[in-house]
Amino acid sequence: MAQNLINALWADRVSSKKSIGLSPFQIVYGVDTVFPSSLTISVMKLLQEAGSEENDIQRRISHMIHLQKTRDEVFEKTSKLHDMIKKIYDQKTKEDNFQIGDVVLRWDTKNKDRGKHGKFENLWKGPYQISVF
Repeated sequence: MAQNLINALWADRVSSKKSIGLSPFQIVYGVDTVFPSSLTISVMKLLQEAGSEENDIQRRISHMIHLQKTRDEVFEKTSKLHDMIKKIYDQKTKEDNFQIGDVVLRWDTKNKDRGKHGKFENLWKGPYQISVF
């Protein structure tokens, strides 16, 4: 049972998310996952990539810059997605126009914050009459 959970978590971490276009693994490490079954990169190509930078420090700095750019892009995509979701949600809401003398109920924040209210507990307080805004 635990082995299945580990495999499911790994699959979730390496699968690309539709909203951001990358996997969580790519966001953290800056590279795509490489599975043992897909290790077909030739040694020459690996050596050419390693030799393209002058030294290890320069290669690491460029890798860190690339990783930060990727994270910034993901942050921008996520912000746009959140703004779009908020816009859609705000379109569905309606404005309440209360008048003096209206009778209203007030949400009991104490029960909301606990999160452990019973099935038949009253989550609203009132009724209250609006006297002044």
